[in-house]
Amino acid sequence: MLEFATLDDVEDLFYFVNAAYRGDSSRAGWTTEADYLDGQRVDQTMLQEKILGTASRIFLLKDDKKIKACCELSSIGKENDFVEIGMICVSPLEQGQGWGKKIISLVEKHVQDNLPFKHGAKMHVIEGRTELIQWYQRLGYQLTGEKCPFPMQDPKFGIPKVDKIEFLIMQKSLRDLR
Repeated sequence: MLEFATLDDVEDLFYFVNAAYRGDSSRAGWTTEADYLDGQRVDQTMLQEKILGTASRIFLLKDDKKIKACCELSSIGKENDFVEIGMICVSPLEQGQGWGKKIISLVEKHVQDNLPFKHGAKMHVIEGRTELIQWYQRLGYQLTGEKCPFPMQDPKFGIPKVDKIEFLIMQKSLRDLR
């Protein structure tokens, strides 16, 4: 069942997200960023601010009170034209079991049912993560041709292991959201 993250989830979510994206633990799955970045993906203060703030929501899928997947949703653009879907992660040991597809589908349904966005959803994906980009394309997200730089000089988002990291922007129109 889809639920909103609360302050009670911060510590578990901190370990869950960082283990899914970075370090040796992330290499057990296919969505690792470990070839591009070291360090943290998120810290507990960032998570607390996101949970307490009004600019975004963090959704969780749990099974037996254990986090199986998470996803952040925030508004972007003029007059909230789009919703940003980010921090999508599944435990590396449980990838390939449908948790990622399920949380994205449920978050998209939430957008359709509850939010007044005019155009749809966008996401940022690190350029070069071909398998992940193709997976998002199978879910209906398309490359826009837009790019934006990764904050290379800000270690709170990670420590770059390569000289240049850029995000590719993908989007899905509101009518195509599940």
